[in-house]
Amino acid sequence: MRIDLFILQNLLYDALLVSSVALVIRNRPSILRFTVALVVSLALSAVSFLYIQFLLPFIPLLTVKLAFAPQIRRQYVKTVIYFYVFSAMLSGILHMMRYFVHFNLNIWQYLIVTLSIAFALAVLWIIKMKWLVSANALNEFFREVRFFCGPFEIKGVGFVDTGNHLIDEKTSRPVMIVPQLKISDDKLGNVLERAGLKTWRTTYSVINDDSKELVTFKPTLLMIDDVIVKDVVIGICDSKFSKYDFLLQPDIVQHI
Repeated sequence: MRIDLFILQNLLYDALLVSSVALVIRNRPSILRFTVALVVSLALSAVSFLYIQFLLPFIPLLTVKLAFAPQIRRQYVKTVIYFYVFSAMLSGILHMMRYFVHFNLNIWQYLIVTLSIAFALAVLWIIKMKWLVSANALNEFFREVRFFCGPFEIKGVGFVDTGNHLIDEKTSRPVMIVPQLKISDDKLGNVLERAGLKTWRTTYSVINDDSKELVTFKPTLLMIDDVIVKDVVIGICDSKFSKYDFLLQPDIVQHI
């Protein structure tokens, strides 16, 4: 294989794979990380091609590690799986073109074909994402919520109210409103006392500008869509919601 074609092929191949994975996991690598990952991957591919062929399947492990910011183990494994899947897809397309279309590519033809594939995949991805956003626009307002009061777990569906910006007066933290019956049929104070949680009161305004008070407390743990959320206060209300269990405000979920 010509050295210029080998270099171009590996750089384009890895650049396309890293970019595709970055789109899926919504984690764009910095220019420095992107460049280092491509250069190291190219060097290892050359070593593998010339001397140590069994090294080739393990190169993506290092490429992902270098390209993206440090990730927890589960996120890293997920990113590596995406990389392998996209690699198999791209390799299959190139293999099909080479052995079923029956033509040989020079360096410029290879460049045009690879960029055309990248453009086609990008267009398909954009169309898919726009369709998903349109189809799931309403679902973005509903979130799976779990929180703990000591050993007691309470879970349900939270609704994100874009007009709700309730902030606790004492802690200046956003408030998630929870009906008392979702916590316990018993007296609220007894449940929170057994959980070792302190309560206080915060005021809020209703439609007729009258001020009311909510009993508030800091939960032991709060998870929204399986993501731990900190610096949120729970406010207890007497009424019960009909189509959802909890009332969230946008500030609580903006980083999820």
